[in-house]
Amino acid sequence: MVAAGLLAQSALGAIVVLDQETFDANPGGTYSASGDFDTSGFAAGTGNSSVDVDAGASGGASSSGAGSFQGSFDAQGIPAPETGTLTITDPGFLGSYATAYPGYVTYYWRFAFYADVLPADLIMSIGNGTDTFLYSVLGQITAGQWNNVYVPFTGWIGGPGAFPSGDPIAGMNTIALTWSRNGTGAQQYYFDDFTLFGDDAGGGGGGGGAVPEPNTLLLLSLAGVGLVAMRKQLQKRG
Repeated sequence: MVAAGLLAQSALGAIVVLDQETFDANPGGTYSASGDFDTSGFAAGTGNSSVDVDAGASGGASSSGAGSFQGSFDAQGIPAPETGTLTITDPGFLGSYATAYPGYVTYYWRFAFYADVLPADLIMSIGNGTDTFLYSVLGQITAGQWNNVYVPFTGWIGGPGAFPSGDPIAGMNTIALTWSRNGTGAQQYYFDDFTLFGDDAGGGGGGGGAVPEPNTLLLLSLAGVGLVAMRKQLQKRG
């Protein structure tokens, strides 16, 4: 973990790593799994050593491959939908960025994600118990490799309130990443090198695989998730 705030000063036009979780050690309960994962949690010895999420930025750590967060599904005999969620309550990534890391025009996240099978969906969310906002990153994933995933604070959907674009995480208490199985085979998924950047020139850091997924596809994905949840409820009642 890069200590929060140590890199808060930068030269004009610089992109700076403000906080980073590299999973070199178990981060504990600030990263937790829920849902239908068959294997989840800190995965020592399995991590990203292929993509440099903080290339071109000041600060940050080299990708060590020492560990990651796993959320995987076993093979199925009978097809059934399964979805799991990684919930992040790491204080370095929550709260007001403008207060904790002042002096930047824009903020954004990157992380490394490995999928041996392309998931059916991959959705980032932030929420506070009243408002929930969603951003699909599925379009940035190629199966069978580590991917450098870019998450800007534009293009999110949700509510019921307006998206807090000026200081997006202020007032939020959870960050989550949700993915669903695709097919009946065993499927391995790993999350690593979660990084918060500040850009004092406002460039947005969109290079290196920034391919935002259209909101229409995200809405279709959410509709499918809703149908799955309804089906499970009906099965329980039956």
